Amino acid sequence: ETLKAILDQTATLGLKRADLLPYHTLAAAKWQRMDRGYPYAEHPQPLKRDLLEPLIPYGAKLGIQVSIGG
Repeated sequence: ETLKAILDQTATLGLKRADLLPYHTLAAAKWQRMDRGYPYAEHPQPLKRDLLEPLIPYGAKLGIQVSIGG
């Protein structure tokens, strides 16, 4: 629902394109090696492509070209 709200706001701004980048945890080990807390450790699950794909037709209805992965 948050991503749909972001696309709604994007449409009101007149933007015609949105690139959605799936969240991943690849950097978590690097942060641990540096003895620093991983700032996104509290996020429940990484966003996967199949969760983002329904936003493509939703964005199209708003006149926004949505792509996944940049």
